Amino acid sequence: MNRAAHRVQIFSSGGDYRYFLAVLRKFTGQLGLDVAAYCIMPNHYHVLVKGKGELLTPCFHEVDRLYAARWNERRKGKGHVFQGPFLSFHQRTSGWAVRTSAYIHLNPIGRAFPRSEDYPWSSYSKYLHAGSASSWVKPEIILTILQPDLVEARQIYADLVEVRIPWNPVVGRLAEEKRFGWILAIELAESVDRVSAELGFSDDEASRLVAYYGRSVLGLPLATLAQALAFESPNALSAQLSRVRNRLRRSEEYRATVERVAYILGETPSPPVRNQTL
Repeated sequence: MNRAAHRVQIFSSGGDYRYFLAVLRKFTGQLGLDVAAYCIMPNHYHVLVKGKGELLTPCFHEVDRLYAARWNERRKGKGHVFQGPFLSFHQRTSGWAVRTSAYIHLNPIGRAFPRSEDYPWSSYSKYLHAGSASSWVKPEIILTILQPDLVEARQIYADLVEVRIPWNPVVGRLAEEKRFGWILAIELAESVDRVSAELGFSDDEASRLVAYYGRSVLGLPLATLAQALAFESPNALSAQLSRVRNRLRRSEEYRATVERVAYILGETPSPPVRNQTL
């Protein structure tokens, strides 16, 4: 992703958006990068790609350079158009890739565009409609993570994007919809290794803290969490969560740890930090 210098508007006309997408298509195609999702906003862009990490720099260097040159030429400007080099984040798990894709497609949500599907400069329509697919945007990279059957996967993905709209009652909805709960529980299970590595905990302790987040923040059923996180039974998980609650009452340091886990597992990717690996 990248932002405009000083956050000014650098995409203002249909021609601006179309030119950026044409350049993106050209260089991802030349370098063998598959575009899974994108969203171009007035002052920034997001692109989710699959391919060799070392190809990102030559690709997006050229994309940013050519777009900046055109923008300056058409507006008789000079100097930096983007605030700096593009930012990239490694998607460590398939669940994180799904979450990032949904985050990208939710970018336009607001008063002007109350639904993601109404925004014309993102790849979301290609996720919803099979006939909208193109040779260079490959929503199946994300959709097949959810379900091999693309027809069903499109519906699941649309539902996932809908429940992540901020003003929806997410927790209540998720508790009622088993398939949403299962997908999120799988995402949490894939994040256990990351929590363990970042906090220096054993896998058992990391699983316990991840389960606590899934239960207390996302409202996921005990049975779903126990199955996804490989606990012996819902009752066994319930006992482990009681241990977490007891420690929370006694230790401020442990409360800070639980807050750190919540930050790691947050509903959307963490705020961008240069050279950060997710």
